Amino acid sequence: MEKKLEHYLKISYLELFLGGILVIITVIGVLLFWNASKNAEQVLAERAKLREFVLARAGAMAVGDFLETRKMKLLILADLQEIKSIDLVKGRVTTQKFVQEMEDRPITSLGVVNKSGKIVWSVNPQQENVASGTDLSDREYFLWAKNQTQGGGIYISEPVIARTGPAKGTWIIVIATPLFHNNQFNGALYAVITAKDLMENYVTPLTVSSNSSQTLLTKDGVIVASTIPESTGTNFYPDNPSLINNLGKGQAGSMVADLVYSKNKPIKSIIGYASIKIDEKPWFLLVSIPYKEIKDQLNPFLAIQNQGLALLFIGLIVIILLGPNFHFLQYFNYRF
Repeated sequence: MEKKLEHYLKISYLELFLGGILVIITVIGVLLFWNASKNAEQVLAERAKLREFVLARAGAMAVGDFLETRKMKLLILADLQEIKSIDLVKGRVTTQKFVQEMEDRPITSLGVVNKSGKIVWSVNPQQENVASGTDLSDREYFLWAKNQTQGGGIYISEPVIARTGPAKGTWIIVIATPLFHNNQFNGALYAVITAKDLMENYVTPLTVSSNSSQTLLTKDGVIVASTIPESTGTNFYPDNPSLINNLGKGQAGSMVADLVYSKNKPIKSIIGYASIKIDEKPWFLLVSIPYKEIKDQLNPFLAIQNQGLALLFIGLIVIILLGPNFHFLQYFNYRF
């Protein structure tokens, strides 16, 4: 009988030894699973960085192409006699037709200023009345036009806040060309495009995530259009120093960093950025998604992984706790 007890004890020690091996295997398995999940997260993050980079680059190119195309259209329009001579009746009709033909494009208004810098007429797709006589003589694009010696040049302004028209009070970009009549400076033809319309027409449609954010910046960091409305008009740089060097190089790229808008809580994000260079005036486009989106994609995998590990732990505990007891019970049942 003592031999039987010794036999059961040997089996128990063996089970403890095997249980220890199972514990080690389990720990190794947990580490491997953890490492696999981290690798999967890195792969998804790299793919997301590449995607945001491509979106930012494509959006910047689309905005640039649109502005270049509008430059050529404006030059053609400015060469018409009724525009050069600032014929109030015929010229207004011509510009109105031009705007109506461009209804699917984000031109907010099209107008003419005289040689003193005052609006003669301004038309828009909504056919809203814009008071003539508004003084634009201090605007950079008018000062540039006034200093030209002949027609054919084009000026694209820095983003400015509109003083009149449908876009009044919002950030706009102005494309202007001088008007010469009988070889004399006669005024300027200008087209107004809101920064918001540029982004909504040429950047937002490219995005694939419902959580995507898009932001258009001036070279000084002022936000002129953003999917986070409260940030418009604020300076992006002070709250996001990690991005200044990257944007300052004027190159396209992507990165993972905390984004802060309007003093809000920092949000870890995957960011794509690109510069828009028009007439040597760099603007910047940011496209980003919260890093949490990567975590959310991994959640189903992690849930299955955790369930498997839980079942493994339960089985391991059952083997360790009940295995030796089972043999002791066998022995005592036999003994008594």
